[in-house]
This record gives sequence, C-alpha cells and structure tokens, in this order.
Amino acid sequence: MKPDNEVGGPRTDLYDLRRIRQFLAVADHLNMTHAAQELRLTQQAVSGSMRSLERDLGVRLINRVGRRLALAPAGVILKNGAAPLLHAVDALTRDVLTGPDVGETRLIIGYLPSVTPDEVYSLTGPVREFATPVTVIGRQILADEIEASLRSGDIDVALRHGASESHHLETAVIGHSPWRVALSSRHRLAHRPVITLVDLSEDLLVLPDASGAGSHNDLLVGVCRSAGFEPRVVHETIGGLVPTTSVVDDDQFTLVTAEPGLHHNDRVFVAELHGTPMAPIQALWLRHTHSPPRDALIAREG
Repeated sequence: MKPDNEVGGPRTDLYDLRRIRQFLAVADHLNMTHAAQELRLTQQAVSGSMRSLERDLGVRLINRVGRRLALAPAGVILKNGAAPLLHAVDALTRDVLTGPDVGETRLIIGYLPSVTPDEVYSLTGPVREFATPVTVIGRQILADEIEASLRSGDIDVALRHGASESHHLETAVIGHSPWRVALSSRHRLAHRPVITLVDLSEDLLVLPDASGAGSHNDLLVGVCRSAGFEPRVVHETIGGLVPTTSVVDDDQFTLVTAEPGLHHNDRVFVAELHGTPMAPIQALWLRHTHSPPRDALIAREG
C-alpha cells in the first residue's frame, strides 16, 4: 500500500503554514529583504524557504529578474487562495483558545454607517430565535476596516449596502431595504412625501468619503443612472457619520435607508422615492470559517 501522500491527488502536506506565511510576505512585498524584516528572519532563510516550496510543489511561484521579483501565474493562484486559508486558521485558533472560557455564544456584527441600526436589528431575527441563546453585539465600522476587523476577530460578520464580490471574503445578499432620498430641510423639494429621483438630476449627489467606499458609491451612482441621468457628484469630507448628516447645510442630496421624516433637529428631511428602488444588504465574512449564529443570519434570505 502506498503512503497517503503518494496516493493520486494533490500533495496537500506541502502546504505547511510556516512556508505559506513566508510566501505571502514575499508576495505582498515582492522584495525578499522587506519580507524577511516583516517575518523577523534572515533574507537567506526566506529565500531558501521559497526555493524549497517551489521545488516541492514542482512549479515556479516567483519570477526573478536580477533583484526584481514578480509573481508567476502559479504564485498568483497561491497568493489568492492561501490568504483566506490563513485567516481562517487564525480565526479557528482564537475559537479554540477562547471558546471554553467565554461561557456564552456571541455574534458581533460590524456595520457601515450607511446601514441603519433598524436594518441590523431586523436582520437578526433568525439569530434571536436561535436554539441556543446568542448575545448579539452591533459595532459600527468603516468600509476600509472590514477585512482587518474580520481577520482580527473584532467582528464575526460585516454588513454593507451592495452586491459586489470581495477578493478574500465570502459574501451574500441577505436582505433589501428601500432607498430614500435625504435633503436639507431648506431644499426646494423638502417635505414632499414622495420625490422622483429625476427631479434631482441637476443637484449634486453626495457620496461617502472615497476611501474604502468605492462599491457603495458605485451603487448610489447606479441608482441615478437607472433613473435616467448621470449624477454630478461630490464626496463627503467627514467620514464615519450617518449619511443623512452630509446634506445638513447644503443644497444637495444623497440616498439613504433611514426612516422617512425629519432628522438632526429637523435640519434634514428624508422622503420616499417614486418607484421604491431597493438597496441590497450584503454580509461579508471570512472564508473557511464556521459559526452557527452567523450561518443563521446569512441564510436569512436564502
């Protein structure tokens, strides 16, 4: 009988975590010296580890032209697949080390400022009805903090508006909310209960701070395009606040999922939109990880 690692199929025993972490450092920096400094190893040790990994796999991972490095096609595949695996290993290690001492099941939900607490609460219905009592904690985060917060274990799942894929994370649309329009109470259309979006085609559309919010901004622009016009846009200069604040003092508009009516000491008016376009609510989480309460949340609309 052949040993397990000689049976037909991929040699998964070659993917030891030490070498994979070293490879990812090299892939990120494309510089052996900088990767070695990050790993607190010698450059010779990292170079030797990369050569042995390539030799054992039987493929070229890194192309070397003088002192310049570039990922070979197989290296790109390994980088894209290995990062989520290592994130999952880190998450599993945290669960193993802390699980016995926690004494309760928790689900920490990170949500972007554009997602309202009401939306978060309504989505957690299946979790609140879970067979085992679950403590649900909501935590507001920024768009560019999603992956780092998931990797560190600060949150178990993130919620945002959108439906775009993420390179290292699993995603699923788990709900929808109606888009509404937010205006300054001084706006010419303020206090109309229903507004047609094309009536705002000459106004500026306020988008969140551009850093880390590209998919959300594309979503807002897409709603306007679906209404028949290309919006003129301006970016919010103060990040991390609920989007209704962005129109307090200006003759501009933005799209929100906040409840209709007056907000911010009556300085902002939120109106229904004609045709009721819907905003998808997307969940993001680490690949290759398991959480029964999170799975209940994700399966909500499935």
